[in-house]
Amino acid sequence: WMDYSNSYGFAYTLSNSDFGIIFNDETRMLLQRKDQYIHYVHNDGTDIICQKRSIPLALNKKLKILMHCGKYMSESLLRAHEGNAPQVAADGDNPSVEVFKWMRGETEMIMMLTNGSVQVNFSSDHTKLILCGCTKTVTVIESAAYMKTLKLDNLRNCGASVQLKRKLSVVLKYVNIFLSK
Repeated sequence: WMDYSNSYGFAYTLSNSDFGIIFNDETRMLLQRKDQYIHYVHNDGTDIICQKRSIPLALNKKLKILMHCGKYMSESLLRAHEGNAPQVAADGDNPSVEVFKWMRGETEMIMMLTNGSVQVNFSSDHTKLILCGCTKTVTVIESAAYMKTLKLDNLRNCGASVQLKRKLSVVLKYVNIFLSK
């Protein structure tokens, strides 16, 4: 992800190589790399899905920004955990998963995805937590060598480390903030 909010918005790349941006005007655009479709969501929630080559003229500037950000991220950012990253899961009714809300905390970057997952990146130690409501799991990524997915029921019944409990409470705090908006 890249925080371009001083100029464009918040850009991100998903584990399936799709990339998108939430523009400062609260619209968002995603490029599905596999089939080159663009999904554009207006700030009123209405959306357009079209092939990249047939995008409406009014969206050309935003498409150029999206492509610039996508190129920069693919060339400059480390592809941490490639091959081991949890894949974004789409449901049958909504094949494109994208970030639809984001927030920067004191030392965290929080992203809510359209499939109900929440990812929190902790800049202090580069840990990532991915909370998935549909599978009732949390995936903990601490380094390129360590990734573990835990069932929330097991955590409730068996407990968790102090550090994980602290991080989960941060995740819960931000989920509540997202839900209250």
